[in-house]
This record gives sequence, C-alpha cells and structure tokens, in this order.
Amino acid sequence: MLNQDYFDVLKITPDTKVVFVSHNDLDGVGPIIIGKNFFKDCKYFTVSNSAVDKVVKLVLFSQEYEDREVIFITDVSVVDAGLISYINTENVRSKRKILLFDHHGTALALNKFEWAEVTQEKGISGTKLFWKYIQENVCDVMSTPRFLKLDNLVNKISDYDTWQWVKKDDRDCYLLSELYSNTGVEYFLTKYVGEAWDSYVEFDVFNSMDKVLISDFNKKMEFTILPAIKRSARIMNFTFDVPDSDGTIQHFVITVKCVTISCSVGELAEKLYEDGIDYIVFFYHDTIGVHTRVDDIDLGAWAKHMGNGGGHKRAAGFPMNKDNFYLYKNYLFNKFEVEENLNEENNNGVK
Repeated sequence: MLNQDYFDVLKITPDTKVVFVSHNDLDGVGPIIIGKNFFKDCKYFTVSNSAVDKVVKLVLFSQEYEDREVIFITDVSVVDAGLISYINTENVRSKRKILLFDHHGTALALNKFEWAEVTQEKGISGTKLFWKYIQENVCDVMSTPRFLKLDNLVNKISDYDTWQWVKKDDRDCYLLSELYSNTGVEYFLTKYVGEAWDSYVEFDVFNSMDKVLISDFNKKMEFTILPAIKRSARIMNFTFDVPDSDGTIQHFVITVKCVTISCSVGELAEKLYEDGIDYIVFFYHDTIGVHTRVDDIDLGAWAKHMGNGGGHKRAAGFPMNKDNFYLYKNYLFNKFEVEENLNEENNNGVK
C-alpha cells in the first residue's frame, strides 16, 4: 500500500513526465483530466479490463514511452503474475516508477505492494482516490485557479461510480456519465483541460453544447435504443459459480434477464428489472456484463472467476472467451427458440 515515504522519495512535480493507463469509462477518464491539468507532459491510454496487462506491457517495453518517469495505472488493475512481479522489481531497481490506484474488490490483493493503493472505502472511486494522492503529493496543486472546479468534477464522477448520486438525488452525475459514453475521452479533455475549462462558470460541469447533446442522446435512447434492447430480452436461469475467500466455489441458480446491447449500460439496468428479477445480464459483441440491485452474491468475484474480469459487488464484467462463450450461446438458443415459436404462431393465424 502506498505511503508518504514512498512519495517523498519519488518527488512528483508538474514537470514529471507521466503516462496513464486508465479504464475506458467516466471514472477512468477522471485521473487523465487531472493529469492533463497539472502535468506539462502527460500521455494516456484508455483501456478495457481485458486489455490492461497488454497495454501496461506496451508502455513498459516500448521505446516511445521510455522517457516516462511515472506510469499511473488508474481505476484498473494488472492481473498477470509475471507482470506484477516485473513491476515490483522495476519499482525497486529503476528511477521510473509505476503506481496503481484502484477501488475494485478484485484488486485488493495488490495492497501488499508499496506501489499500489486499492480501497473499497465508501464513496471513493478510482478518480477520487487518485485526486486525493495528487493533492497530498504534487506541489502547489491547491493554489491553482482550477482546483475548486476540478474538485467539484471529481466529486460528481466519484458519486456516479459509487452510486452515491442516487442517495444524493444528483442527476448531474448520471448525465455526466451519459455524456462521456456518447462523446468519448477527447471531447472531455477538450472540455475540462486548459483554457476551455477556465472559461466555464464556476462549478458548472455542463456548457450549452453539452445540454443539447444530452437532450439528443436521451431521445435516441427512449425511441430507438431502449425498445430494441427490450425486444432482445429473455428470461433465463443462470448459474453463478462464486469463489469464497478460501477458494470454495458457491453455486447460485438465479433467474435473470438477458439482453444484447451495443451502448453503455448507464441506468438501463434500472429500467429492465422486474418483480422477482434482480439481475440483468448484458451481452456486448465481445464482453459480458451483469448488474444487480441486491447483495445476494459478489458479482466482482464471479467476473474474476469467469476469466480476467472484475468489478463491484453489484456490477461487474469480463471478456468473452471459449470457456465462457456458452453463456452467450445459451442466450442465443433461447432467443431463437422464442422467435421461431412466435413465427410459427403467426403463420398459424394465432394473434
């Protein structure tokens, strides 16, 4: 776990050359926005969970990034044992340092290393965890005119990613995530970095263009995307094999709703739950995600068990591979069978 002595030796300043490997969601772009505002030379990658190890290796061994003094891994974690061992050795023998900040329970084992900080403290997202360390360890951060604006943005990102926005009834947090999902990292860096950010009204995270885009996105979701997702829905029984802390596998057979999806989840799960159905499984083109509104099982532990996945107790995901493709295959068989029965009924004149 990171400590102050480690930072005293590292001496991070705004002149430090850095590179980020961060998650490709709203909480992942947060640390990059912070980095772009306070480091003069800041490069970045946004990655899915399944690509973290590959991209970290690229940064570590590519000549293009050999001048980077610090590599920040934020809102994601490395899982390959050989890579973890290499990072641990590199942090001891080299001037270049690799630091990791994450808030997913599936990464807690990394806390045994002094270069990693993983927490599940309530209300602390990957962005907020990184922001806390930057405030404490980068010179003169709090004296900059952008501090209060960034602090407000960080809190909204963190509240969304840790579901605190629901309790606070702060819908701006959700709209911020929807805006990111539909525009991407470059749009957000243009918005919240440099002179463009300085021109914003204090504490206002949205400009007039954002509000127009959000309105258009909402209409598209209501009239096009959501109806298509609901048509794809099938009710099925799912077996969740979840490992306990001692490695024992617990088997849970649960009724779930499965859907196909090509956009971000956002609030979709809330629109899809039914009485007695508390789990929604999302099938993307190469990823499986699941959300729940109950605490019966740890979805993050299940996703990790299913292969290079991770997440939270109530929301997690993992990449499809040959070992877990049967989940999608079973859904497709169910979907096609229902469609064939409906077609047969229609052909027989059954209304």
